[in-house]
Amino acid sequence: MFEPWTQAEEEMNPILVKFWDFHQCNPRIFSLYQQYALTAKHSKRGRYSIAVITEIIRWHVDIETSGWEFKLSNSFRAYYARLLMLCDPELAGFFTVCKVPGEDTWWNHKKRFPKVA
Repeated sequence: MFEPWTQAEEEMNPILVKFWDFHQCNPRIFSLYQQYALTAKHSKRGRYSIAVITEIIRWHVDIETSGWEFKLSNSFRAYYARLLMLCDPELAGFFTVCKVPGEDTWWNHKKRFPKVA
């Protein structure tokens, strides 16, 4: 199981901490990201936009399903892209990511993330 963030890590990147809490409570969202990312990859795309996939997920959850209300923060997109590339070797390098605060913290913890998110 994932070890908690230290106080220093939380202060360095509070968005990452919020993302991880959201991810732990909503594993279905990661599955949707993975499904749509692999669909894009298999359609011969060399790279794709995590922002587009986020909007597809919003549509799917908000319009096509009922009984489940949630908000998906744009701030989490960078971390979903990283988690997808970390957990699925087929998606390695599929998203372009910019450096974010606490980037080193993210990669220092990557061994603590479960293999299947």
